[in-house]
Amino acid sequence: MFNNYKYLNIIVILLLGIITCSSNLYCDSDDVKSSSEIIFEIPQLFEQGLYETALLESKDILSQNYKNHKGHWYLGRSFYYLGEFDSALIHFQYALKLSPDVADYNYWVGETCGMAISKHPFKVLSLIKRMKTAFSTAILLDSTHVEARIGLIKYYLLSPSLLGGDRTIALEHIEKLTEIDWLYGQIWVGIVLELDEKYDSTKFHYTTIISQCSSDCKRIFLAYGQFLFRFEGYNEAKEQITLCIKEDSTFGEAYYWLGRCWEALENMDQASIAYKQAKYWAPYYRDIKSRSP
Repeated sequence: MFNNYKYLNIIVILLLGIITCSSNLYCDSDDVKSSSEIIFEIPQLFEQGLYETALLESKDILSQNYKNHKGHWYLGRSFYYLGEFDSALIHFQYALKLSPDVADYNYWVGETCGMAISKHPFKVLSLIKRMKTAFSTAILLDSTHVEARIGLIKYYLLSPSLLGGDRTIALEHIEKLTEIDWLYGQIWVGIVLELDEKYDSTKFHYTTIISQCSSDCKRIFLAYGQFLFRFEGYNEAKEQITLCIKEDSTFGEAYYWLGRCWEALENMDQASIAYKQAKYWAPYYRDIKSRSP
């Protein structure tokens, strides 16, 4: 009798082992990545533009634990970078529900609401409200959060007053941004000068800041290039944007503007090359979708 129970126990253990292996597809512990290993790898996939791989890896995290807030955050970012904003928002909100005190999660909800506006014209008011709330919450949680503060600057500076736009509040945020990130602050000073139609002052401002910038200057190169492009200085704009790409060869938005310059100069071969690079590195950038590769 004892031997029968012994053999029964052995059979049960073997069956449980088979079930466990089948649910994981294989049993070699050396081949199965833990959630912490995947979480470490995903930012590198983003840097390499491997967004679909990051999507699969993020799903793998959630298959191990669906309540892993970082898994939802990375899955949301993967969807975002692939231009699937509705799916991205679902997972950012889930990450936020699981961990509401993370500034980044609030920021990404706001950013994605802003990107989703063009896809949902009948939800503009609700999306704008959610966007503002998310950015404001991110700032409350982390007053040094640059991207969230820029989100609020865009909202207050560029929105009509009927939707809550307020130039005075925008300028206060620009002043605070300058304290946190001097270069970003100066870029927004230039944008305000341009909006005020002080074009000579804008050009002088950008050239002065560029002369003072010794490292990580890609953002000011791009901002000045965009300004020059808007006033049909296509060759000058191309030079600034080329400097930007030399500093960061993975900057998708810069390739987009380089393509715009080449297109304005009627060189469609070069424009096509630039747009292909833009779509590879930044498929989420909505303006890229309107250009032919």
